[in-house]
Amino acid sequence: MIIRMRTIAVILIWLVGSSVALAACGGSTASSSAPSQPAATAAASPTADLTPVPGGPAPAPTPPAGNGEFALPAPVCPGPAKEVLPPPVQVALPDGQSIVATPGSATLTTCTTGSASDTVGQDPAVGLTARAGDRLTVSVPPGWVILAYEGSDRPAVGEGANVTPEIVTTTGPSQVEMPIPARSGRSVVGVTLSIVSADGRVVGRIEALFQVEVD
Repeated sequence: MIIRMRTIAVILIWLVGSSVALAACGGSTASSSAPSQPAATAAASPTADLTPVPGGPAPAPTPPAGNGEFALPAPVCPGPAKEVLPPPVQVALPDGQSIVATPGSATLTTCTTGSASDTVGQDPAVGLTARAGDRLTVSVPPGWVILAYEGSDRPAVGEGANVTPEIVTTTGPSQVEMPIPARSGRSVVGVTLSIVSADGRVVGRIEALFQVEVD
């Protein structure tokens, strides 16, 4: 009887141990067979913000289309206390002839003001008599500097015009030289001067007209 009881006890102990072992194996198998979680997706790179940041640097301005005309410098401040009139333009020849050309249109600008005048009328009455090969000396009074100049001429009677391309000075003179018209006879000559006052407080562009007769 005692032997039989011991045999039953051993069998029960074996059964309990087997159940525990199977449970352990089953848990391990469940763990190993569980589907793996998908790996975290890498964060997407942020999209570049193309909207200008308030207070950030302004984009470079688009330069305006140029018209080939000399760009005048900005006038120096403060501006002159009194109104400044366009200076007269004097024209001379090597033999000593000298005239004050007829004023044309003019534009003057200061730090605070701007003025413009335009003269439209008949051909200028003043003129010079030149010889082939002579050169004209065009000048402005002391206190003014010529920054650039150009000229044109046309026959007093008839059609046909010549243009002297604009030339920029490098030394800031008060006078420049220009060729006389290549045609013989009487011509109407026009000059355009880009000027600045000696103190830099007035800048502008003035035109002058005169006649030249080439022998």
